[in-house]
Amino acid sequence: MFSQTIKNTSLLLIIFASLITTTSAQNSPKNNEYLKSLHEHESSGGSLYCKNESGGTRQNFNSCESFQSLLNKGCFDYSTAGIKMKAGYSKLCEDLKVLNTANPVSTIFFNFNFDYWWKDLPAEIIPMSGGVYSDDSWEIAKIQREQLVKGKTLGEITFEKVYVTKDAFEAIISVNEDDCGGIRDYFKFSINYIADFNNDEIADLLITGVRLNQSDSCGLGSGNSLGSSFSVLVQKKSEESKVEVINQK
Repeated sequence: MFSQTIKNTSLLLIIFASLITTTSAQNSPKNNEYLKSLHEHESSGGSLYCKNESGGTRQNFNSCESFQSLLNKGCFDYSTAGIKMKAGYSKLCEDLKVLNTANPVSTIFFNFNFDYWWKDLPAEIIPMSGGVYSDDSWEIAKIQREQLVKGKTLGEITFEKVYVTKDAFEAIISVNEDDCGGIRDYFKFSINYIADFNNDEIADLLITGVRLNQSDSCGLGSGNSLGSSFSVLVQKKSEESKVEVINQK
């Protein structure tokens, strides 16, 4: 399922960094590719159920503006697939809003010139796992995540397995054994955009990914992936400074 090839990662990210530092954030090939994919997803749109005097009808949207307009009117979805679609489109619009604040960079302090580039990233980029929680299970999961990430970098976490491909980091955080078999806590992210997001002309990273449970033998339910996607901005202010989270959604 995964390709365990790390030797090309450094070269890829060095090229990525050099492209950003010699061009504007808006004109980097990598950035443009990611932005294009978001706009294609935006224009593909979807539909929500809107109540009216005769009962209700589904209304289409094909932009963040039309999507927000339907939400403002109280439109919604009720199926698991529809709820996933709505959550995914909401995240898409949040990411596009963030990218609208991107500025060119003059300096980059992130060190991509080694195979284990991911180890300096703060562990707090690991979000809560996706899925459906009760109030009690949510509080327990919050405590477990805090114990996992607090004050650590990714390099200080003992993962069950780690895979680095040319464009992504993937890991199994842990494996829990149930009566039905093993359930893997799966975490993946990629660096999708490098630009200045806080007006200091220093490069920041937009990281996107997922965290959710996986199993080859256990039924995890259709809601397992709800809320599993995340986006986070990180910054590095100088060569000596630590990588810090700017915001996370």
